[in-house]
Parts: sequence; structure tokens; C-alpha cells
Amino acid sequence: MRVVFSQPMYLPWQGLFDQLRHADIFIHYDDAQFTKGGFLNRVQMKTPKGFSWLSVPVLYHLGDTMLATRLDATQRWQEKHLTALRQTLSGLPYVHAVIDAIETTLRAPYDSLAELNIALFEQLAGMMQLRARFMRSSQWQIQSTASEKVLHVLQHAGATTYITGHGARNYLDHALLERHGISTEYIDYALPPYPQKFGAFNPYVTVLTLLAAVGQTQAVDYLNSRTLPWRQCVDVT
Repeated sequence: MRVVFSQPMYLPWQGLFDQLRHADIFIHYDDAQFTKGGFLNRVQMKTPKGFSWLSVPVLYHLGDTMLATRLDATQRWQEKHLTALRQTLSGLPYVHAVIDAIETTLRAPYDSLAELNIALFEQLAGMMQLRARFMRSSQWQIQSTASEKVLHVLQHAGATTYITGHGARNYLDHALLERHGISTEYIDYALPPYPQKFGAFNPYVTVLTLLAAVGQTQAVDYLNSRTLPWRQCVDVT
């Protein structure tokens, strides 16, 4: 059973969907601690003036999980984001279909950042016909941290292989997982260019850019990364 375990990110880049493509089960790490300044409540897009952030305003206390992190309903951020996306992606052939498709979800009255991110991610996955079983780490109420939590979540999901991005190389206890019968593989990203506006191609913007450029049915053709055993990606000397 091949499992991906990731924090819910706001309208994330195509690489997270590349991980999903390899998964039998995708686990939303919704009880992870919210951290400011990453990609949990914001994402990059290209504009005529360079890169810009779409940021969801949130209300939280230090140590809050993503489930406990609330959307700031006093700000009209949904309207601003929809307007910005339509403007920056205008001229791409599928922009209206893509933005219209997510508008209802984006405007839905979610309280939690995790709930919003999960709903958008699963909708976009469905649009690209990426099939996996979705689960949430909060359903098991696991109290351990770091590699032990990864292990316990993977065990609950029945994982035999854990697929992850390269950020995990810095902290993951690969040997611990192996002792419990779970191998680790890292995504070896292949990021073929597709038509973009405003300068040189950059794959790290929101996946909406890809969908607006090539459409829902063709987007999966740009998700063709392979996975590699962890020993090929980590210095074990």
C-alpha cells in the first residue's frame, strides 16, 4: 500500500499532485501545527510585476493545529483571490472553466483552514482524475511527534511504502520505518514546461496555472515524476 502523508496546503503547486498520482492512500496531516510563512495558507502566482502571494487571512494562537486555525471571516479575501486569479491567468484557454469550478468551494463557509485546503485539494484532484483514498491523521488522535507520528499514522493506514517530498530527508528516521516494514521513496521531480504568462517557466506556482493553461484532462500528462528509494536520495555515509 503506497501512502502519501502531507499537510493540507492552499491551492498547492503541481508537485503535490505528482505525489498523489503515486498514492493508493493520501493522508491529510490536518492535526499538524500551523506555521506562518510557509505554504499552508498561501501560494505563489506569476504577475506582470513578478511573483505575488495569495494569502488566506487566519486567526490562530501559537501551537494551534491546522484544524484549530480559523479563517478570518471579517476580510473579503475570497473575492480578492478570485479577482486576482482571473486577472493573472487571463488569456489562458481554460481559465474561466477552472476558476468557475473552484469558486463555490472557495466561497463555502469553512471555519478551519484545514477544511478549506482539503476541500480544494480533493476537488482539484478529482478534476484531474487522480484517484486515491483520502484520509485524515486527526481521525486517529495520535499524540507522538516527528518520525514516530509518521510511523504510527502509516501503520494505521496499512502502508508498505511511504512516498514523500525531499524536505523529509532532513528529519525522517528511515531506519525506524524500515524496522516496521515500511519502505520510503522520494519523488524525483520531472517538471515539464507548459505555457505560462509573464516570463520564464516556473513550476512552483499554484496548480491552477497548469489547469488554466492545458485543461483538466491534459494536466495529468504534466505529472510524470518517478520515485526513488531513500538511499539514492540521502547521504548515508
